[in-house]
Amino acid sequence: MMWSVEFARIYSKICGDGCLSGRYVRYSNKNPDLLKEFASDVRKEFGNITLTKGATNSGTSFLQFHTKSIINEFKKLGNYKSSQIRIHKDLYQSDKEILSEFIRSFYDDEGSVCLRLYTKTKEWKRSIALSSNSRVFLHDIKYILKKIFKIKTNKIIRSHAKSSYDKTYTLTITGKGNI
Repeated sequence: MMWSVEFARIYSKICGDGCLSGRYVRYSNKNPDLLKEFASDVRKEFGNITLTKGATNSGTSFLQFHTKSIINEFKKLGNYKSSQIRIHKDLYQSDKEILSEFIRSFYDDEGSVCLRLYTKTKEWKRSIALSSNSRVFLHDIKYILKKIFKIKTNKIIRSHAKSSYDKTYTLTITGKGNI
């Protein structure tokens, strides 16, 4: 399979704040720029298909499409259940730009920049965190960051280790050279 930048970003958005059901592909986000990027990528990759706009009960905007052939194309790439997502093996063969856009797109949905005061030394510390319910997915991201981009990351940890309901994992990047 040949991956394009647009296809990689759509795939990433489905893995992040998206949803793939048997009837539609949906991307939900409060950021209008990310919704515009999704619409642009879908139209560039698949032509002028109908995109339905809407909002969830919480007020979050979404775009979705119902084209069965495209839904089936994404279904071939794996499971999109949040705890079971992983990067499809064919994506690893893509060039650096495509991998970069895939990761950037996922960070747009599930990443955050952190600034905290280290109490022992009274120094400001910075980090970039990425969260997911899928530990395997974060291992896949960690591998790409290390092998392709030479970015060292920290260990993947449970966000709330003692929580029985929050099964989120976090991958962080620290250090001036890595950030």
